[in-house]
Amino acid sequence: NPLRVRVKETGEGPHTFFQNPLNSYQYLVSEFCTGINGYNFCEAPAFRGVSARPAFLSAFALAALRIFADTASEDRVLRDFKLENMLVTRSGFTFFDPGVITELGSDLTPTGHVLGTPEFMSPEQALGLPLDFRSDLYSLGVCLFYFATKKFPFEGATGYEIMMKHATEPV
Repeated sequence: NPLRVRVKETGEGPHTFFQNPLNSYQYLVSEFCTGINGYNFCEAPAFRGVSARPAFLSAFALAALRIFADTASEDRVLRDFKLENMLVTRSGFTFFDPGVITELGSDLTPTGHVLGTPEFMSPEQALGLPLDFRSDLYSLGVCLFYFATKKFPFEGATGYEIMMKHATEPV
């Protein structure tokens, strides 16, 4: 998919700085892309107000939906769709966090752990429930909300507090 950064290499090596339970590290090498991430684009003085324009919001949403369709056709879910993972480029948008795309039904995180960014998590993700494409749609809604209002639907002092608000409070 031209909207996703291509991964050129993945691998695993002995523990140096980053440590996982197997005492090694995993890495991926992706193609080089230029652009500005969605959050920085939204906050940049040069683009002030552009992110709230209907044409920009619809183009962003359509790019995200194309990525979601491609990912769902592979029986996968993004798990961490957020502003920082979308590059605004000269030619449109590119999603650039392939490290958290996972197969539907897979158990990527240990019991009691959650993977993702609290501000963008769906209620199911915050509660550690199984995810499908609807979780990514929820995260897209949070992105559009932020683009339009410059604030998140839920805020809190900790990531846990934000996650619980996603899971229990109406927007």
